[in-house]
Amino acid sequence: MLSPTNQAAAIYAFTGLGFSGANLILAKLLPPRDYAELALVVSILGVAAPLAPLGADGIINRRLLGPSRRLLGRACATAAVVAALAALASRTLYGLDLVLLGALVPGLFAGGVVMVAAAGFQRFQRFTPALLIDQSANLFLIGASLLMILPALRVVWFPVALIAIGYTATAALGWTALFRQHADPGAPEPPFPWGEALYYAGVSGAGLLLLQAERLLIPRVLSMEDLASFGVLAAVVIAPYRTLQMGATFSVLPRLRALASPAERRRLLWHEVLGLGLAVAVGSAVLILLAPWVFELIFGDKFRFPSELILAAVLAGIARVLGGLAKGAATALCTTRELGVLNVLTWLSTAVAFVAGSVGARWGLIGLVYGIAIGWITLAAVYAHRVLPHLRTED
Repeated sequence: MLSPTNQAAAIYAFTGLGFSGANLILAKLLPPRDYAELALVVSILGVAAPLAPLGADGIINRRLLGPSRRLLGRACATAAVVAALAALASRTLYGLDLVLLGALVPGLFAGGVVMVAAAGFQRFQRFTPALLIDQSANLFLIGASLLMILPALRVVWFPVALIAIGYTATAALGWTALFRQHADPGAPEPPFPWGEALYYAGVSGAGLLLLQAERLLIPRVLSMEDLASFGVLAAVVIAPYRTLQMGATFSVLPRLRALASPAERRRLLWHEVLGLGLAVAVGSAVLILLAPWVFELIFGDKFRFPSELILAAVLAGIARVLGGLAKGAATALCTTRELGVLNVLTWLSTAVAFVAGSVGARWGLIGLVYGIAIGWITLAAVYAHRVLPHLRTED
């Protein structure tokens, strides 16, 4: 029987492998600039949709809330606001055309509602449906990439529109299942802790920006062709680490939250460190050996990556895994006041990543990748520092 973390990692591996495969197909089918524009829009979705609940997804797990109509209404309201702001920022910073924005906005709105539904299943430790709902955008992107084998569908807005439609259906099905299986109409609903939710959203928002930092920064400091190259590099080299990172963050949070004893918390985290360490060591060796062959096999001369850039991506991936485990522990164990402090420190760490990435861009894509990795290392250190007091033996 797989542990919750291994279950999470297995589902993330399945959807992550599909996401990587979809990116490789799209990079093969589309001109580099078109693929880069699509990668940018998917990154915007990856930041704004999880942020759209404004912390309600975290509060569900921290306060063990059940599904309610008020919670659903709150999710819809915040998702609408975030979708509008994200569309405005996308138009201003990247000049996205109105057709793409027309596909993006409903996807952002429905995606925010989906994230709260996923958190509802996570709260009841039903990890499989929670993860499938949470990762549904990857599944829709896989479907879009396969359909785009047809030349008539090779337009940038098509995958974005398909994700929006899929998110809408997933939100409807997910919330219907939650109300049917877990709603308790007679249970009193406590006041919603907006302050704590916004602290959580702040921490999560900075982490989401850091997850997509390369894709969001490259068009501003390098070129769309560099963004296309990074998208291919990430699909092969960085994606496996992100799978491990997200699996650890997702399952550690509710399990640590349920443990009152520092000794039990230490045992759980030590078990996770050993498992992740072994996976990272083996995976890194395999990637360094096989990644050049994969690139040559799929793309030939279309995309070329020096060994130094592949090594940089491997080290950046390891930094992501450390940050993911530390984040899961911190968001589970920190008090509301500590979350407020973490909010500030996390944004500072993200700022370090963007500044270091911008400076590193003077040496091209490899410098930018190392710069963003510095931000991940800083973030892991910040989280770990806040977790340590909760792991000490009681006096």
